[in-house]
Amino acid sequence: MNTKLRQDVLNRDGHQCQLSRLFGIAELTGIPCSEDLEVHHKTYERFGHENTGDGITLCSRCHEALTELIRRLRIGAQLEPDDVERIQPERSEIEDGIRDYSVPDYRGRAASYAQRTTSRPSE
Repeated sequence: MNTKLRQDVLNRDGHQCQLSRLFGIAELTGIPCSEDLEVHHKTYERFGHENTGDGITLCSRCHEALTELIRRLRIGAQLEPDDVERIQPERSEIEDGIRDYSVPDYRGRAASYAQRTTSRPSE
């Protein structure tokens, strides 16, 4: 997105994170938005020839969170049940009458193709 178009999106949105403005994210979490503002692509259909409707102003913290959510949704939509490893809780000893279960950490596994899809996955 070119500098003028980025500035137009920021001006249109009043230099304010739209997740916070629209959904009250800062109030809900108790964590104020970052001062660093970024423009998030809502679509890549006109990549290189975008218009102001293709972008939305987000603080860097909300932009990172939204991008991560989009990646997770796309990865989940592209995997078939047989492609996903079964996560089995690991049992540990009973302590004070309570059995503790732990689940292996799979957060480091992310598909590199996560943001390449530009439209909803077909069903």
